[in-house]
Amino acid sequence: MIQGGPIEAARPPALRRLLTGVRGRLVFLVGVSMVPVIGIAGAQAWHDYASDLTATRQAAQALQEQASAEHRAVLDMVEEMLLSLARGAGLSPMACEETLRAAQAVFPRRIASVWILDQDGRPRCGAPPGAERGEAGLGLPPFRGEARLVLGGFEMDAASGVALMPAAVPIPPADDAPRGVIGATIRLVQPVPEAQIAGPHRIWLLDRVGTTFALTPATEADLPVGEPPVGGAGPFEAAARSGEAHAWSVGTVRPGLRLMVGVPMDDVRRAALGALRQRLIEIVGFVLACLVVVLIGVELSVARPLRRLALQVRGWSPREPYAAIRGSHDPAEMKDLDTALLAASGAIAQRETALQATLKQRDLAIEEMHHRVHNNLQIVASLLGMQAENSRQAEVKAELALTRYRVRALATLYRHLSRATQPGRIRLRPFIEELCQQLREHAGSSRDGQVTMKVEVEDIDLEADQADSLTLLITEAVSNAVQHAFPDGRAGTILVSLRRDGANAELVVADDGIGLPPDADRTDALGLALIQGFASHLGGTAVITGDGGTRISVAFPLERA
Repeated sequence: MIQGGPIEAARPPALRRLLTGVRGRLVFLVGVSMVPVIGIAGAQAWHDYASDLTATRQAAQALQEQASAEHRAVLDMVEEMLLSLARGAGLSPMACEETLRAAQAVFPRRIASVWILDQDGRPRCGAPPGAERGEAGLGLPPFRGEARLVLGGFEMDAASGVALMPAAVPIPPADDAPRGVIGATIRLVQPVPEAQIAGPHRIWLLDRVGTTFALTPATEADLPVGEPPVGGAGPFEAAARSGEAHAWSVGTVRPGLRLMVGVPMDDVRRAALGALRQRLIEIVGFVLACLVVVLIGVELSVARPLRRLALQVRGWSPREPYAAIRGSHDPAEMKDLDTALLAASGAIAQRETALQATLKQRDLAIEEMHHRVHNNLQIVASLLGMQAENSRQAEVKAELALTRYRVRALATLYRHLSRATQPGRIRLRPFIEELCQQLREHAGSSRDGQVTMKVEVEDIDLEADQADSLTLLITEAVSNAVQHAFPDGRAGTILVSLRRDGANAELVVADDGIGLPPDADRTDALGLALIQGFASHLGGTAVITGDGGTRISVAFPLERA
């Protein structure tokens, strides 16, 4: 089992594990499931924001309706009183003044004076005395044959600072001729108590020509831009002359008299936006708190047991029994997985035991095969040696001896393969050293030490298939050098070198003998042709030079495709 580095290197980064692991997926599912909750909460927060603005507009309309109703009640009362007085308008001057004085005393706060004018507009009597002379010049609209209350324009009372508005009804005519008008001067005061007006509400009265009179503290900048709409229109938002947004409501009290209420909206809108932001912060905080709770719950109940299980699995080796995790608080699925791993580990252990036994049998069979091949090759070499000794022709005897050397070299190779720690591969250094020693002895080249063998081989592993060609190549090259490079008992040295060059290796077999004749046709020589064939099978090409001795060089790949 692979442990440690390879497994840790294969693990993704922590952030990626968090996003793609159980915690990330559960958090994603919780987030998706909370989308409707977030949507509903967000919609409710927006509804509350819109409701705050709507409530302000509705409050403006409610205040307008309440103030209009109060003024309408006062005017209805004045109209009723004046109509009652008009029916008894044929009184003497003394009785007239007493009657009007009594009527004015009934509503002294709202009625400044009561007076009677004749059909030509001349004063007849008034209460308090002389009031009729002050009202004679007020511009009342003409009566159109209606016995109803008619309102005039606003006029400020310099003494009290209160706006006055005349109201009059016609006196019933006698003999189809009008007998004049009876009227009252009304003080315009705020009918709604200050305690009932919440916030900076502003109230105006508008007469028939559009003149405004503020019933609450207000300036010209607080009035709307343009002409206010006629009464009866619903509440609306528009900018005041100061540029501040207002909610407006306009109502008709009586023909010729309107009441307008304005409420500043900037502070209300800022407060509503603040409440909306607060609500959204609460929603986000709630969602984050839920996600944190989910993360903690997943960490304690799922992620931590999974990590503990993964750690246990990574530390387990098939050569050891798997130790099951018995967490009392682990999920049932985790316990089922742990039980399944326990059963799987047992099956893997049994399978590994069977595989080990099979591998051992295979190694024994391979070793036995190599041993038998080695023995068979030794037998063949012995038979060739006996045949060479019994042969009477020198050429045949030499060829049989050379063939014997090749077979013994292969036998030595298979003996080393049978002892190799890695099946199918051989360590070249000890093998080539033994092969060269064997070639020198078997070729009779140990002639009193006249020819020496020098071996320089790096510790390289090679596949068995390539090792066959390499063995025969070395055997052929060394045998040729022994037989032909040192004639007439000449002394010399044969060098066998094998070095690694990256992914390749370079074999050099060189001698300091007489070399090759300049006119020698190398392609016709059997030994050189065999060397070229073995080099090609290795995956390389033999480069042969014959100046100052013979040198055979072959570069070949250590791993063939």
